[in-house]
Amino acid sequence: FLLLIRGELDKVVGPLIPTIQDFVWWKLCFVWHLTAEEVGAAGPGLGAHAEQCTLQALQEQLLRDCAVDLRQQQADPLLWTKVLLLSGLPERAIEHLMTEAAGYQIEGVHLALALHYHDLVETTSHRVGKLVTDEGALHLALIARE
Repeated sequence: FLLLIRGELDKVVGPLIPTIQDFVWWKLCFVWHLTAEEVGAAGPGLGAHAEQCTLQALQEQLLRDCAVDLRQQQADPLLWTKVLLLSGLPERAIEHLMTEAAGYQIEGVHLALALHYHDLVETTSHRVGKLVTDEGALHLALIARE
């Protein structure tokens, strides 16, 4: 399918994928674990589109294109949290619960502690003024203070 549409995944989404959860799962089907060397070695046929098929590309697309709309979602205030968790951004999901999802701060603390206990989040002990550093690490001390 990817070869038939020449890697232009976003051009066929339209009416075929009605919800953001379906979109994330659909995009995850095309995620490959590729190193930078493998992307370059993919050849001219797929090489130009191989970068679209990484988890990092999906995460960047979601943060760039969907963040504003989903953060404002009133019908399901946890929708953006779910999308972040599905796309492998648990630190950002916790940050959203702690700072933007009204009434879900304690759930953010519980999620942070549970994911930290199982070593599923990046953490930092550096003194930064925000819950998630620019590198994507979670600041547990700030969460505990909240």
